[in-house]
Amino acid sequence: MQIDLLIDRADDAVNVCEMKFYKAPYAVTKGYAQVQNSRLQALEEKNPAKTFLLTYVGNSELVSNEYSDIFRASVTLDDLFI
Repeated sequence: MQIDLLIDRADDAVNVCEMKFYKAPYAVTKGYAQVQNSRLQALEEKNPAKTFLLTYVGNSELVSNEYSDIFRASVTLDDLFI
């Protein structure tokens, strides 16, 4: 299982960051959402004391669609660099 970045917080929450670089806004597909949900479930089974939060980090916006709600947070380069 490849994970781009984990941020293990003091409140027992872990941000599972998915880094994306696309020329256009990123749209989550059904297949991608299923894979990510399986990954989160595996992490939760191995670490039941933690809460895992899928976080989108990308150079472009996240397209809002029926699958984009798998991400609890979204961060773009514009958010990181003022």
